[in-house]
Amino acid sequence: MGIDLQWEGEKGDVLERLADEHDLVEEIVAAAIEAKTACLRFIDPYGDTVFNQFQITVFIEELKDVRLDALSEEARQHRLKIEELAAKARGKVHTYLKFYGD
Repeated sequence: MGIDLQWEGEKGDVLERLADEHDLVEEIVAAAIEAKTACLRFIDPYGDTVFNQFQITVFIEELKDVRLDALSEEARQHRLKIEELAAKARGKVHTYLKFYGD
């Protein structure tokens, strides 16, 4: 089981969900230059990680810097889906991106 992503309202209502059935988020995090990340490096594979509106903007920029040559094709596609979901969430007051680990 991978690290699923949900875009949620402040009361926990799910606005959109992206499942990670093949551990692709862990591959994406590993391909990031962790020393230069403020958000990506804190995605917990065993717990939950929440990004607020200020963090979502930083998170999107970090996703763009992930080394694509270090990812499988499936992980590249998943990274793009994460970026698209994060872009939808950006600027939407009282909503959050939540990663759910095992």
